[in-house]
Amino acid sequence: MCGIAGYFGNKKSQPSSRNILNCQKVMAKRGPDNQAHIIRNFRDKSLCLLHSRLSIIDISAEANQPFSDSKSDIVFNGEIYNYKQIKKVGS
Repeated sequence: MCGIAGYFGNKKSQPSSRNILNCQKVMAKRGPDNQAHIIRNFRDKSLCLLHSRLSIIDISAEANQPFSDSKSDIVFNGEIYNYKQIKKVGS
Protein backbone atom coordinates (compact mmCIF):
# COMPACT_ATOMS: atom_id res chain seq x y z
CA MET A 1 0.00 0.00 0.00
CA CYS A 2 1.32 3.43 -0.94
CA GLY A 3 2.15 6.14 1.55
CA ILE A 4 1.05 9.77 1.34
CA ALA A 5 1.85 12.78 3.48
CA GLY A 6 1.43 16.49 3.18
CA TYR A 7 1.79 19.90 4.71
CA PHE A 8 -0.27 23.03 4.21
CA GLY A 9 0.46 26.13 6.22
CA ASN A 10 2.56 29.24 6.54
CA LYS A 11 5.38 29.55 4.05
CA LYS A 12 7.72 30.53 6.91
CA SER A 13 7.25 27.13 8.56
CA GLN A 14 7.22 24.92 5.44
CA PRO A 15 9.12 21.64 5.83
CA SER A 16 12.85 21.72 5.20
CA SER A 17 14.53 19.43 2.67
CA ARG A 18 15.81 17.41 5.63
CA ASN A 19 12.28 17.00 7.06
CA ILE A 20 10.97 15.91 3.65
CA LEU A 21 13.74 13.32 3.27
CA ASN A 22 13.13 12.02 6.80
CA CYS A 23 9.41 11.66 6.09
CA GLN A 24 10.10 9.82 2.84
CA LYS A 25 12.53 7.54 4.68
CA VAL A 26 9.78 6.61 7.15
CA MET A 27 7.32 6.04 4.27
CA ALA A 28 9.76 3.85 2.28
CA LYS A 29 8.23 0.67 3.73
CA ARG A 30 4.83 1.77 2.43
CA GLY A 31 6.05 2.21 -1.11
CA PRO A 32 9.57 1.23 -2.08
CA ASP A 33 9.12 1.57 -5.86
CA ASN A 34 9.19 5.35 -6.14
CA GLN A 35 9.22 8.37 -3.87
CA ALA A 36 8.61 11.95 -4.87
CA HIS A 37 7.29 15.24 -3.55
CA ILE A 38 6.17 18.61 -4.83
CA ILE A 39 6.13 22.02 -3.15
CA ARG A 40 3.82 24.83 -4.24
CA ASN A 41 3.80 28.33 -2.75
CA PHE A 42 0.78 30.65 -2.75
CA ARG A 43 1.38 34.15 -1.43
CA ASP A 44 2.11 33.46 2.26
CA LYS A 45 1.08 29.76 2.20
CA SER A 46 2.96 26.61 1.26
CA LEU A 47 1.76 23.18 0.16
CA CYS A 48 3.96 20.08 0.17
CA LEU A 49 2.67 16.71 -1.11
CA LEU A 50 4.73 13.53 -0.63
CA HIS A 51 4.13 10.09 -2.11
CA SER A 52 5.75 6.66 -1.71
CA ARG A 53 4.66 4.23 -4.38
CA LEU A 54 4.08 0.51 -4.22
CA SER A 55 3.69 -0.64 -7.85
CA ILE A 56 1.25 -3.51 -8.22
CA ILE A 57 -0.84 -3.22 -11.40
CA ASP A 58 0.70 -0.37 -13.40
CA ILE A 59 4.46 -0.59 -12.99
CA SER A 60 5.33 2.12 -15.54
CA ALA A 61 7.01 5.36 -14.48
CA GLU A 62 4.00 7.26 -15.90
CA ALA A 63 2.04 6.19 -12.81
CA ASN A 64 4.50 7.80 -10.39
CA GLN A 65 2.98 10.51 -8.23
CA PRO A 66 2.46 13.38 -7.50
CA PHE A 67 0.43 13.94 -10.65
CA SER A 68 0.58 17.54 -11.89
CA ASP A 69 -0.71 19.68 -14.71
CA SER A 70 -0.76 23.43 -15.21
CA LYS A 71 -3.54 23.94 -12.63
CA SER A 72 -3.51 21.01 -10.20
CA ASP A 73 -1.40 18.61 -8.19
CA ILE A 74 -2.66 15.39 -6.59
CA VAL A 75 -1.49 12.37 -4.65
CA PHE A 76 -3.78 9.52 -3.75
CA ASN A 77 -3.71 6.08 -2.28
CA GLY A 78 -6.25 3.82 -3.81
CA GLU A 79 -7.28 1.93 -6.87
CA ILE A 80 -9.16 3.11 -9.93
CA TYR A 81 -11.50 0.16 -10.31
CA ASN A 82 -12.64 0.85 -13.88
CA TYR A 83 -9.14 1.48 -15.23
CA LYS A 84 -9.64 -1.07 -18.06
CA GLN A 85 -12.73 0.76 -19.37
CA ILE A 86 -11.00 4.12 -19.06
CA LYS A 87 -7.99 2.79 -20.97
CA LYS A 88 -10.26 1.57 -23.82
CA VAL A 89 -11.91 4.97 -24.12
CA GLY A 90 -8.55 6.72 -24.18
CA SER A 91 -7.08 4.44 -26.87
